[in-house]
Amino acid sequence: TVLDLSNNQFRGNLSVFTKWSNDLEYVDLSQNNLTGSMPDVSSQFLRLNYLNLSHNSLADTIPEAVVLYPKLTVLDLSSNQFSGPIPANLLSSSMLHELYIQDNMLTGGVSFPGSSSKNLSLEVLDISGNHFSGSLPDDVVSLSGLRVLDISSNNFSGALPATVTKLAALTALDISTNQFTGPLPDALPDTLQSLNASYNDLSGVVPVNLRKFPESSFHPGNSRLEYPASSSGSGNPHSGSAGGKSLSTGAKIGLVAASIVLLVILILIAIVCHYKRISRQFPSSEKVSDKNLHRATKDIESMKRKDNKGSSEVSADDLGAPRKGSTSEAPSQEEKLSGVGAFSPSKGSRFSWSPDSGEAYGQEGLARLDVRSPDRLAGELHFLDETITLTPEELSRAPAEVLGRSSHGTSYRATLENGVFLTVKWLREGVARPKREFTKEAKKFANIRHPNVVGLRGYYWGPTPHEKLILSDYVSPGSLASFLYGNTIMLSVH
Repeated sequence: TVLDLSNNQFRGNLSVFTKWSNDLEYVDLSQNNLTGSMPDVSSQFLRLNYLNLSHNSLADTIPEAVVLYPKLTVLDLSSNQFSGPIPANLLSSSMLHELYIQDNMLTGGVSFPGSSSKNLSLEVLDISGNHFSGSLPDDVVSLSGLRVLDISSNNFSGALPATVTKLAALTALDISTNQFTGPLPDALPDTLQSLNASYNDLSGVVPVNLRKFPESSFHPGNSRLEYPASSSGSGNPHSGSAGGKSLSTGAKIGLVAASIVLLVILILIAIVCHYKRISRQFPSSEKVSDKNLHRATKDIESMKRKDNKGSSEVSADDLGAPRKGSTSEAPSQEEKLSGVGAFSPSKGSRFSWSPDSGEAYGQEGLARLDVRSPDRLAGELHFLDETITLTPEELSRAPAEVLGRSSHGTSYRATLENGVFLTVKWLREGVARPKREFTKEAKKFANIRHPNVVGLRGYYWGPTPHEKLILSDYVSPGSLASFLYGNTIMLSVH
């Protein structure tokens, strides 16, 4: 008969235990809230082989009658409040295979059967978490069939008996958290798979056959026990282990510090590279040569003369008469060839941008590059001012440089043979209307007179769709200095 009422919330006194049937073979009342004491009745449960009363609130002593259950093989009374000693003959039972009485309040010493009588049946003995004291008797060898021995978390003291090495079937031994002293036995069975001897006061050297277990099996605790595999090499391997941990922490701190230093160095390198790039693009005033300074002065004087005339537009008289050469210093040969080319609005032409587009150099300051392409302005060139006489061939030969680009086309500054500048707008294909409407609108724009509107001088209608040009006066954009200071400019050279 099996009775399993485990893992419930049953309450009450276990005294009703005496009224149950004598035919029970398996009883499990664990994980409940049962109270009282275990009945001391020996005439019952003659067929019982498994009894589990663990994890309740049972108190008092373990009754002697439990020893007389003739077929009991497994007894689990753990995690209760039992007190007093272990019943005298409980460990001598010839039928008991597993005994769990850990985590109670049992006291006294532990008595094993005499060395002359061996108990081959008991395989698991767990008496940990109690208040047992004294030494572990040499008679422990009488439990020759023992596989698991757990006596941890008690108050055992003295040396661990050498007879424990004769437990040939032992696979797990836990003697931790006691007060054992002296050396570890030197020939524990090779069948041992688990060992915990930490938190004692053992000394000497860990035997060779036990060095297969990790250092955590012996430390913390046992400050006088040497573990040869430890890095300390002294009598206190645990201290050496702590030193290794602090060294690891120091290494981490050093790694973080090195990373920070490396990051700062990279930031400084980036800043230096940035300032070098800026210094190459914008040279300092200390590096300005005397020639460039003289040239800047001449250009400012030229702008002042233009401002005094009151208008920057090109008149019809200017187009008819040759322009006098400028007093400005002529640019170098490299400056002449930078971005200045003959003007031809052919579709395959390429015009480079000149950084000096705002300067009004004379004819001698521009380099004329002959156009070797057969493409010439072969269309109709119309001027809205009859005083202007200019042929398409002359306009085609005029050197030009790009002023800017927009959605309507590209603007060029063309330099005529007499040194006069014109702004030529090369319209993008598809922008210009049919010829009749284009001509009509061009004449309307030519009649507009306003201070902020640049006068339209003429237009060109070419034979191909992309050759549509409009010509207007060229207005120098001036400089920021003239806008801020007007005609009075003070130069300070340090």
